[in-house]
Amino acid sequence: FQTSEEKQKGLNNKIYKTGDLVKWLENGEVEYIGRNDFQIKLRGYRIEIGEIENALLSYENIDKCVVVVRENKLKSKYLVCFYTSKEELNEDQIDNYLKLKLPDYMIPSRIVRIDKIPLTVNGKTDLKSLPDIDLTDSNKYIAPRNDIEKKICKIWSELLGIDENKIGINDDF
Repeated sequence: FQTSEEKQKGLNNKIYKTGDLVKWLENGEVEYIGRNDFQIKLRGYRIEIGEIENALLSYENIDKCVVVVRENKLKSKYLVCFYTSKEELNEDQIDNYLKLKLPDYMIPSRIVRIDKIPLTVNGKTDLKSLPDIDLTDSNKYIAPRNDIEKKICKIWSELLGIDENKIGINDDF
């Protein structure tokens, strides 16, 4: 990264560890492979997934959790938390708790209870085996009540690639 001439002049003498994994291609270009940590970039923010998981684990009755990044049909990314507990917990209460601990951009879009966190044969979390989660929640669905609400739901439907009939007035994207 530095010729002996540059070194003598004190030029180009800093290299930063970014956490990005790359490889040199035969044509001299660099190909981006991914990250060597659990840091992601979401809506312009660098987020350490472990921070979100630690905040969730500090919530009463959550035994284990995993936070993953998902994409909708239009390639917009969002966070989903899967947790295990002995009993069903109130998603809104967990959400409010996290808002006291984390900035808004780190709050998962969905918080879902599952029976157990799937593991690979090596004992690591099997992220591919986690269930697919839709951003909309049929339990909280309230249909648009007037023309303005219908137009807003239609706009969100087009932007997110979600069926217009699944977007209610309380959905938060």
